[in-house]
Order: sequence, then C-alpha cells, then structure tokens
Amino acid sequence: MMLSDYDLTVLEEQGWLYKSNLSSPNIVNIGQQIGKPIPSKPDRNLTDLLLPKNSSEASKGSLSSIYGLEEIPFHTDGAYHYIPPKYIILFAQEELPFNIRILDFNLINFSNDQLATLSYDVWIVKDKFRNFYASVLTNSLLPGKTILRYNNHCMIPGNKNHVDSYQILEKKIKDFNYISLCFEPNSILILNNWRILHGRDKVVHNHCSQGILERLFVME
Repeated sequence: MMLSDYDLTVLEEQGWLYKSNLSSPNIVNIGQQIGKPIPSKPDRNLTDLLLPKNSSEASKGSLSSIYGLEEIPFHTDGAYHYIPPKYIILFAQEELPFNIRILDFNLINFSNDQLATLSYDVWIVKDKFRNFYASVLTNSLLPGKTILRYNNHCMIPGNKNHVDSYQILEKKIKDFNYISLCFEPNSILILNNWRILHGRDKVVHNHCSQGILERLFVME
C-alpha cells in the first residue's frame, strides 16, 4: 500500500491522515514515501510496539509508567530528539480499546504575545542520552520550518520565570475542541508531529483487543 497524491495533499493541508480497512500496510514503506524513517531511540528497532500497561509494568520514564491505563494528555512524540521527527505513523491491526485524540496547533487562537512566549521561553529537555535547551516553538533548527515540541514529562521550564508557556499551552488545550478517533481494524494514522498534538483516552477494560499500536518516527 502506498499513499496516493490525494492522501499526501490531505496530510499536507490537514496535518494528519487516517485510513482504515487496509490490506497489511507496511508502515516503513509508507514512511519512506514521506521522509526518512528513524528509530525512536538509538538503542531500539526501527518501529516500536506500544501496548497499554499498568504503571508498574511499563518502562521507566515512559508515559505509560506515569499514567498507566488512564488518559494520556496531549503531547508531541520524540520531543527528546534535538530535531523531533516530522511525522508519526501509527498502525493498529485490531480495533483499539481507546480513542486517539488529536489537536491541530495551527487552529488554536494565540495572540502574538503568546506565540512569542512559546518561542522564547527556554525549557530543559531531558533524556537518558543527553540534555539540551529548547522552546515549545522554534524556527531556527531548519530554515523556513516552524517546529512544535511539547511533552511536559521530558521537558521542564529552564527557570521559574519560564512557566508562562506551559500555562498558556495547557489552558488553550483545555479550552479547545479536539478530534477523537476510534481506530478500526487495519488502520493507520499519520500525524505531522511538528503541528499536531495527540493523546489517548482511558483504556476500556475487558475489551477484546490488547490495544497494540505499531509506531514509526519519520524525519523530513
């Protein structure tokens, strides 16, 4: 399965693309069509298998270790990369026991002052491989590209005066109507990770599916 010109146009204009009832899609091949697939971390395989787990069973430092089977708040993936992946591809072979929430940053109504705060407030990005400074919005990493980076579990304000961007973004997210997607079997979701925030609903107990998602990071 390859993406059509129409699919690529939708992804470019809308910032995300959902396709269902596919015949055994290979997300690496799809990733190669839109960029360069990379592992989520240097010591991992090219694709990750994400499975909902209780906090006690999840890998240390993962969002599941913090939230378990509860709702996972909005974030971008790969915030710990110096240049985060532009695209995230998610594939589910079975219907999921939770919905995926998506929110388009470009549709949120920010004032110029708020956008400036998101661009200039300094955060410390922490990862077991390295720490570095970054902002929620940056256009200095790649010429002509604005990159959104937000995960408040691997990012902390650089000092106590730089909590404004966190408060601005969290309030806007809380007040904004997001899209909730129910995955059908053999479905993919592609997100422009430089623009789209995503999260997860609380996992439904006693569901027939384990809720396994295959995930791929793709650089531009």
